[in-house]
Amino acid sequence: MTAAPELYLDYLNGRDIAALSLTDDEILAAVEGGLLAQGHGETVIEPRVHLTPDPSFRGHFNVLR
Repeated sequence: MTAAPELYLDYLNGRDIAALSLTDDEILAAVEGGLLAQGHGETVIEPRVHLTPDPSFRGHFNVLR
């Protein structure tokens, strides 16, 4: 049996985002840069994946890869 590779997740919550104090212009520039890179074939924006925990928990995680 092969061991599964370790998996590390970085999670940013609302407080983490607020602490960055990004301006609207900075946010728009970042999004625009990502979309331009995709349009130029420099990156791929993968579709999000839904991870559903144990059925006893309500909800799911949207994973943006």
